[in-house]
Amino acid sequence: MSYRIILFVALISTMPIISNQPCLNAQGVINLTLDTALDIAMKRSFNIRILDMDVRSSERELQSRRARLKTQISMDVTSPELQNILDRKWNSNLGRDELIRQNSRLWQSELSIRQPIMLWNYPTNGYLSLNYQIYRYWQRNPAETTTDLYNRLYLKLEQPFFIPNQMKNNLEKAELDLRINQLEFIADQMNIIEDITEDYYDLVKLNYEEVVYRNHIMILDDILEIANVLSRTDSSYLTDVNQLSLELNNIEEKLMSNRSSFRAEVSAMKQQLRLDNIDSLIVDHEVELLPVNVELEQAIVYGLTNNPELQRLVVRKKNSEIDLANKKGDNAFHLSLEITYGIEKQDDHFRYLWEQFDNSNSISLNAYIPLWDGGERKYRIQSEELNILKHDLEIEQKKESITRKIRNSYTNMKEYHHRALNLKENVLLAEKIVQARRSDYFDGKATLSELIQAVQQLSSTEERFIEIYVDYKESLLDLMKETYYDFENNISVLEKIQH
Repeated sequence: MSYRIILFVALISTMPIISNQPCLNAQGVINLTLDTALDIAMKRSFNIRILDMDVRSSERELQSRRARLKTQISMDVTSPELQNILDRKWNSNLGRDELIRQNSRLWQSELSIRQPIMLWNYPTNGYLSLNYQIYRYWQRNPAETTTDLYNRLYLKLEQPFFIPNQMKNNLEKAELDLRINQLEFIADQMNIIEDITEDYYDLVKLNYEEVVYRNHIMILDDILEIANVLSRTDSSYLTDVNQLSLELNNIEEKLMSNRSSFRAEVSAMKQQLRLDNIDSLIVDHEVELLPVNVELEQAIVYGLTNNPELQRLVVRKKNSEIDLANKKGDNAFHLSLEITYGIEKQDDHFRYLWEQFDNSNSISLNAYIPLWDGGERKYRIQSEELNILKHDLEIEQKKESITRKIRNSYTNMKEYHHRALNLKENVLLAEKIVQARRSDYFDGKATLSELIQAVQQLSSTEERFIEIYVDYKESLLDLMKETYYDFENNISVLEKIQH
């Protein structure tokens, strides 16, 4: 047996009841299913838009890091540098400083085509560049005026050794930052799914209770009519009429309280979905117990694979490993190799500047050797190693927590489903009992107390059924939250979000 609940809500305080038909004056009528509510929430959430921008910003940063591995072309231009100043210079002949006037003009430019060195798509932390330099230097002193012209074309290799590969590490960090933002984006969407789903099923529960109370009132009205008929021939039934009137008043009070709670929940739902107050909602949900196939071990695999909180811990550990590699290179022994190979020419006439070039080569190997730092480097490395061990413990703790929660949610889901099936059968049985007691009461074989007790038992069974039904749905939600897999629709949460 399934129950279909369709309840129209128009938030007009003067309406005595909630209409079952859409309000014609409503500015917007929304048929609110769970999927509709989630779709509206995803499109209108500020957090989703902010996190989406964070993801896009991280993607651009990663593209920027990758672009650094491509060829860069630049030009430095000095045009001109003019100096006509007194400057203090040391005169070795006089054995003292003296003031010398410097009057010079410099025009200079250098074009550089620079490429990071890659081996099998792996950055080596070195650079190879093709450079061309040309300048004109004019100077005047009291004795003469001179002009020097110079140009140079050369290849330059720069390669450090025994230091962290900053190009590779910076690229990996940008990739990890992007992954962190993507995981936060997914987790925030899951939080929205959780909040909206819980609130939606609160509405479903209140809707169902409205139907229960209306059904209770309808049954009591029918019994009251019977009691009124019987009281015409037997005055003893007048007490039953009064008792039924009191019972009806109590149920109507429950109904009004339920409607008040429903209006509050609808108002909260509108606020969550950022809907206009003038919008009207039709909450349409079919209460049915469909079997959901969940394999516990597979659910645990989903949880350990898909859970973004666990993946974020893994990413943070990788970040710490990169930081450890960088800290090992700080104040540590390293070499720096620089080689240039090219041609050059210096002349005082521009027309001879490109004739009879001279070789222009150089090589230098510099070494940094730390001798004593008081243990600063050692303790810095130990600190980062402890951070990595801490991340390992956090990962193991999270794995155990995920596994435990999945097992609990799985057990709860099975239990709630079994209990809901039993209660559904109990509702049918309670309906039969009410019908039997009604006939017995009409025939004088049952008292009013027995009949009211049967009606109350039916209502309490129906209320208990919807409560367990909502618990069953929320246990599936808990399972989805830990595994990031929707077992009801047999689809991963990530695929569900993307659709």
